Amino acid sequence: MKTKFRTILAMLLVALAAFVGASCSETTETSGQGSSQESASSSEAESESVSLPEETETFTLTVVGGTGSGTYEKGTEVTVTADQPESKRFVCWKKDGETVAETETWSVVVDGNITLTAEFVDTVVLTVVGGTGSGTYDKGSTVEITPVVEEGKYFVCWTIGGETVADYAVYSLTLDGDVTVNAVFGNVYTVTVEGGAGSGAYREGEAVTAVANVPEGKYFIRWTVNGEEISREATYAFNAAATVTLVAELGDLT
Repeated sequence: MKTKFRTILAMLLVALAAFVGASCSETTETSGQGSSQESASSSEAESESVSLPEETETFTLTVVGGTGSGTYEKGTEVTVTADQPESKRFVCWKKDGETVAETETWSVVVDGNITLTAEFVDTVVLTVVGGTGSGTYDKGSTVEITPVVEEGKYFVCWTIGGETVADYAVYSLTLDGDVTVNAVFGNVYTVTVEGGAGSGAYREGEAVTAVANVPEGKYFIRWTVNGEEISREATYAFNAAATVTLVAELGDLT
């Protein structure tokens, strides 16, 4: 009897141990699965919250004949300035052979690799002595010059390097280099004839003829200048050399 009871008790204990072991295994698996799911969810959340930095797109701006070259982020606005050489004049900015701006300082938006070229032309200096037209011009320009004639003067000719290039007042020349043009002037003198004909304005060296006016009952004695006798001929010819007043002296016939 005791032996049978012990046998049954032993069987119950074995069954109870098996049940407890199975329950613990399920709990561990459930717990493990929960931890794994929680870890996965946490990793997914962390992946969603961390974003990779976007790569910045950059381009190269090349400036030929000016400042502003460099590497810039796409969309950057850059100011370029032409470096004007001596004896040159800025004309425009060109991109791929086409004019894009005509101001020395210009702003460009960098949206790709760009090459900007500053275009220049040669300049020359024209100096006009005794007239109008002096200035800086593009090489090859045709310029019209005009003398400025002062009172008591007259225009003679234009000279370059001492050689006459034109004997007319309004002169056009084509500029292929720096040049100085001189206006040559002559003097204009006033001749006044008292008691005769011949008064007027005469260019230096121009022929003048003074003719005495002798009224009836008078006779011509001489021509004087500042009281000094210069001729006893009623018709007196000379070349203008100064501003002068000739006086005809007459005498009575009775």
